[in-house]
Amino acid sequence: MIQRNPEDDRRRDVALFRLTVLGELIHQENLRRGALKAALDAKAAGSWRAPGDKSVQISAKTIESWLTRYRSGGFEALRPRERSDRNRSRSIPDELATLILDMKRERPGRSAAQIIKALVDSGRVKRGDFSTSSVQRLLAQHGLSGPRMELEVPARYRFRASGINEVWQVDAVHGPKLFDHAAGRAATVKIFGLIDDRSRLVTYLRGSFHERQEDFLRTLLEAVRRRGIPRALFLDNHGSFTGADVKVVCAQLGIRLVHARPFDGASKGKIERFWQTLRRHVLDELDLNVVQSLDDLNLRLMSWVDGEYNVRPHGGLDGNTPLAVFEEETDDVRFVTDLAWIEAQFVVH
Repeated sequence: MIQRNPEDDRRRDVALFRLTVLGELIHQENLRRGALKAALDAKAAGSWRAPGDKSVQISAKTIESWLTRYRSGGFEALRPRERSDRNRSRSIPDELATLILDMKRERPGRSAAQIIKALVDSGRVKRGDFSTSSVQRLLAQHGLSGPRMELEVPARYRFRASGINEVWQVDAVHGPKLFDHAAGRAATVKIFGLIDDRSRLVTYLRGSFHERQEDFLRTLLEAVRRRGIPRALFLDNHGSFTGADVKVVCAQLGIRLVHARPFDGASKGKIERFWQTLRRHVLDELDLNVVQSLDDLNLRLMSWVDGEYNVRPHGGLDGNTPLAVFEEETDDVRFVTDLAWIEAQFVVH
């Protein structure tokens, strides 16, 4: 018994339908151009019952193309051509799909066509790699399409710093529980993080068993050593960010402190979104049988930041990477060249 292929049956049915539409035209080879045009227009004006019992209308140009194919190759030429990508997935690659979804979430008003243009302009894809409809389907599958989405997003003006190191967003988040040898018990790790507002570059992450000024200043010192001195820090009103030691150090470095309004976490949206990414890709995946010390955790945090996050295309940067954006605009960055001097600025009493 021969096993029939449903795709072959579908192509046969389409060819039969096209032959039905052509009808008497297949035998009228000597029609003048005017007469042929009139016959094509008449067929295009009607409705046809397509395979699947759908009522469709077909343009005169399409019917003429079927007639040309029939005259050159007979009935077989009316079968739909097999796609060159048959038996291969036409879906958007996972990494690119994640980037597209991030781009839409970052800016809900973006259309699928605008997302594709941004990806082409940034060199992430070539024009024609995938269609607008494939992006629309992806967005729809994740509930990111349609006019309601824009209405459901609270109104908030988009802000992006005009230059690198103009503003760093600062925050802390709770991480896993690890054994604190000084306390003799397990304790929740507090992870301090700083992210450049313009480039989305994470300048430094550091976990600590405490949430004090000292712990934040250690994180800030390493960030400054690596990425230069920012002009301003945007942070919340937690005690680790508002104490006198922090104010003195930042005053000595010429860093302006800008504190968010109470209970307005969304104003630090960039670092809030980063925490979600960190939790999804790192914290939720930690094997605490392997990562048992604070040093182990901090090594993994910065390995992921430098090896993955900072060099991965970002939805809020039109597909560019944070590191690439940061490195394009370093002319005005106040990099630290005298390590002894910078350490002296962080000595507090």
